Amino acid sequence: MNITHFFLKPELTSHKHYEALRMYFVEQASAQQVAQTFGFTYRAITSLVSDFKKVLQEDQADDSLFFVRKKKGRPVSKSLPASIKIIVALRKKNRSVEDIKIALDALGETISERSIHLILRAEGFARLPKRSHQEKKAMGPSMIPAPKSRGLSFLEAESFKVGSGGM
Repeated sequence: MNITHFFLKPELTSHKHYEALRMYFVEQASAQQVAQTFGFTYRAITSLVSDFKKVLQEDQADDSLFFVRKKKGRPVSKSLPASIKIIVALRKKNRSVEDIKIALDALGETISERSIHLILRAEGFARLPKRSHQEKKAMGPSMIPAPKSRGLSFLEAESFKVGSGGM
């Protein structure tokens, strides 16, 4: 990468904002010039300047304002560590990804089969060997504590998940 290109043509949004504000305040360039240089609209620059001044007045400006890379992807669920423990415990009992998914759904955890597979792979588990129907039956059902029963309400929407089935 060309070093001058890095400074003159920033690609990260936060870097562009920093360079635009620096040009506006330090080099005393007009909002029109800044907008033209960095590919913003005039209104975007005036909003950026206004927002930056507000942050400075509230004394909330620090290094993280421009120099932190944001993580891509979904945020990590707060209940994930507990789910990982359950996933690992069930795999140690030779439960398949589908069995683990059903058990987690029963516990109210929303996690996809793909995520379970990726967690198992990250934890060092290999795929289970192909098992016959008799072998699966011999393992017995996955025992999880049942939730406390309550009265039925026909006004509430109901949803359930199964490994396979149809109407």
